[in-house]
Amino acid sequence: MHVAFVHRRGFGQFAALAAHLAQAGNEVSLITETIDQKIPSVRVVRHRAESGPRANPDMARHMGTPDHHARIGHRVAETFDAMGRQGLVPDIVVGHIGWGSMMFLKDVLPQVPALGYCEFFYRSEGADIGFAPDDRADLETRKRLRLRNIAQLLSLEAIEAGISPTHWQRSLYPADAQGRISVCHEGVDTARFRPDPTTSVRLSDGRVLGAGGSPIVTFVARP
Repeated sequence: MHVAFVHRRGFGQFAALAAHLAQAGNEVSLITETIDQKIPSVRVVRHRAESGPRANPDMARHMGTPDHHARIGHRVAETFDAMGRQGLVPDIVVGHIGWGSMMFLKDVLPQVPALGYCEFFYRSEGADIGFAPDDRADLETRKRLRLRNIAQLLSLEAIEAGISPTHWQRSLYPADAQGRISVCHEGVDTARFRPDPTTSVRLSDGRVLGAGGSPIVTFVARP
């Protein structure tokens, strides 16, 4: 089976899965702007990087980011089209939908099933903005955030299913889309992220705190 991953910044969240599939004998490709690591037996196809949102006085207000996402989507579609002419049509595409990369996938690969990584849907209340009592987004911010979701909304229409790392992240997406989004925790690499029994910290007063000692509170929020 040929599995193609799409992510702007290398393998990203797909690194462990891509490595596992490649080790199991599957054909694996990554379509990306930049590469963050090498994984044996995985084909890396880089498309031209698009510059960020452009300042254009003729462009409608807040359309810089949607325009940027559309340009990225065009690059990914062109890449899949070129791969198809070389006989490299994937059996399934798994891609991050946040930057527009999956916007035009079904226009170039209409018969290939697509799975979208649904990381974060922007909202003017209850997420990274508007979660504190004194944090209220103004009208321009609300319009900007709504337009920033254009690429994701178009991608949601074009994918068969999606995955989110947590229930909360899935809950940010429109209600009619949540039924097609499964929660799949990314996991933790416990071989890398684990307590170091040999580590210690010397405080300014000369005391040394080591692993296995008294619990340390590093932050306290006032009511």
